[in-house]
Amino acid sequence: MNESERELSKLLVEVAFASVNNNMRREAEQLHDVLPKLGINEALSKVCQSILCFGMQKNSRASELVQGSDMIEAQAMRIMLGESHSLELDKFNEQEPAVQLIKLLSQQRER
Repeated sequence: MNESERELSKLLVEVAFASVNNNMRREAEQLHDVLPKLGINEALSKVCQSILCFGMQKNSRASELVQGSDMIEAQAMRIMLGESHSLELDKFNEQEPAVQLIKLLSQQRER
């Protein structure tokens, strides 16, 4: 995948999340269907699809998409779906944005 394709894929993923956040269900469903065809990392694509499904209240499908993945984002999705209660953050680089965000959210939840 060349640089322009990577940028396009990133943009489409961001649009997918925005569509869910703004109640644009038809657009979210269309983007959900397109994600696997973008050529982005399969595990990342599944996490993105899972987030879209979660936003569209398709929790069983959201769960299926992240089963077996060891990505920190997949672990976070399992927590959001009520399937897990802890993250194994020690396996991940402290500087990863996902790890930092999850730690921040955990601290806010404890307050």
